[in-house]
Amino acid sequence: VESALQLVRFHSNPIIEPRTDNAWEALATFNTAALAIDDHVYLLYRAQGHDGHSVLGYASSKDGITIHERLPYPIYDPSAVTGKPRLLDPTFVRPTYMSGGGTGGCEDPRITRIDDTLYLIYTAFNGSAPPGVALTSIPVTDFLAKRFHAWKKPRLLSRYGHIQKNWVIFPEKIDGKIAILHNVSPRI
Repeated sequence: VESALQLVRFHSNPIIEPRTDNAWEALATFNTAALAIDDHVYLLYRAQGHDGHSVLGYASSKDGITIHERLPYPIYDPSAVTGKPRLLDPTFVRPTYMSGGGTGGCEDPRITRIDDTLYLIYTAFNGSAPPGVALTSIPVTDFLAKRFHAWKKPRLLSRYGHIQKNWVIFPEKIDGKIAILHNVSPRI
């Protein structure tokens, strides 16, 4: 059966490029989570500086393609919990496992709105242990007002020491509970 939906690659990719004037996103920008609220699309993109540390940047658009606003600072940095990578420390030994070409931080963001809360689930990498999946949240009103200090302290959801990536929260509660779709590494 043929589907009526046809995806077409946007001719002006990439939509978000690194900005060399911001150290935190000077190396790379990728893996964007998108969220539509009212007449705006909000993009939370993974940004990486030359230290390899990944944080989330913010952009908004009215059509999902043309960026109308992009903040000059990261809106989410889990390093307060996981610690920054120690690349500049001369005693640092590069771990055998590198996640997504980075040395730590948050990767592969997925954002889901349930009622008045936005849940952010992402791959958490501390620079040495295998990556896991973490969860944080923020009230919709704080997000829209750009009060990003309101993110809740993240919690590791996956089993420590197991490689876990790309989990996603189901967009509505089931019997009053939040459901997560995930893989069991190394199988999908």
